[in-house]
Amino acid sequence: MIKIQRALISVSNKNGLIPFAKFLESNKVEILSTGGTLKELKNNGINAIAVEDYTGFPEMLDGRVKTLHPKIHGGLLGDLDKENHKKDLETHGIGSIDLVIVNLYPFIETVQKPGVTLETAIENIDIGGPSMLRSAAKNNKHTVVITEIEDYDLIQKEMESNSGSVSKKTSFKLAAKVFAHTALYDSAISGYFQEVQGETYPEILTLSYKKKQSLRYGENPHQNAAFYAPISDSNAFTPLQGKELSFNNMLDFDAAFHSAALLPKNTVSIIKHLNPCGLGSGKDPLESFELARRTDPVSAFGGVIGVHGEVDEKLASKITENFVEGVIAEKYTPEAKEVFSKKPNVRIIEIPDFSRVFHKMDYRPVHVGMLLQDRDYKMVERENLKVVTKLKPTDE
Repeated sequence: MIKIQRALISVSNKNGLIPFAKFLESNKVEILSTGGTLKELKNNGINAIAVEDYTGFPEMLDGRVKTLHPKIHGGLLGDLDKENHKKDLETHGIGSIDLVIVNLYPFIETVQKPGVTLETAIENIDIGGPSMLRSAAKNNKHTVVITEIEDYDLIQKEMESNSGSVSKKTSFKLAAKVFAHTALYDSAISGYFQEVQGETYPEILTLSYKKKQSLRYGENPHQNAAFYAPISDSNAFTPLQGKELSFNNMLDFDAAFHSAALLPKNTVSIIKHLNPCGLGSGKDPLESFELARRTDPVSAFGGVIGVHGEVDEKLASKITENFVEGVIAEKYTPEAKEVFSKKPNVRIIEIPDFSRVFHKMDYRPVHVGMLLQDRDYKMVERENLKVVTKLKPTDE
């Protein structure tokens, strides 16, 4: 067990912080902190010690250097099972730090904002935070680390059940989360720098995806599956209602999305088993749907509908006249949602802006690696088609 006697807290997300910090204080845990976190703690009556008072070294370089100090990292990295480590800590007057609570500067959220400058992005690259997280995670036999606010309750319950201590099993589990978290963070930074340089085919390919949800099953019922969304746009895909998604459902939704999004606003597509069985572009989504359905009404039964625009009550009513697996659209009116609610098994997916989330690259895993190419969005005009047969197509 790891007895929690000293904690270091430095967070950008302060949700849930004060109740947990008060719990630590009530358990006689000494709290070290920095900057805005220190101010928040003191404003709420929590007796926290400034890191610069603890280390004897002031913050400098506009706050870029706050916790990068041997008294901090020695306290995080000291292996208390080793006599020479304990001797070094004692010689230099360094106390162990048993709990680290750190979440990082919001780099990913910052670079998603329209018009963000490179300077602003760089200032939101956290240095001290990842260093503390990795130090604590490496020394997880003696230091517990929290990077997600959802884990406050977990640690509080363990401490309440174990006289202020946390199990090494839990500490190891949290350390694993930290290394995944910092890897994701660094991957996002790397991807941003590649994007700024205009690197389409970088020497090192870094992709940042986070699990969005488990799926009912894979391509076949005996296969497990999950859906991962890019960390830069993890909220773009929003299920609003319907049965749990399967792997094959996701493929059909993707095909419906791309086929509708590639064409002008109001276009509607109908997909069945990855095959397009209807496509229409009219003055509004309702007319487009009627055109698309007219293409092949038989195959459209049980398909997935893609709508490059808003679904209103009239369109929702028209869609639900026949059985469909699901609908993916930019937006749904409240009245449309009410119509679909009467068909609770129909899967309803929202992607706010079809054009914004278009992936410019096509990734294809192969046994020995990954293939990468430009997505084929080339539009072929009729006048550029070459007819090589004696029979010519009619206007119809």
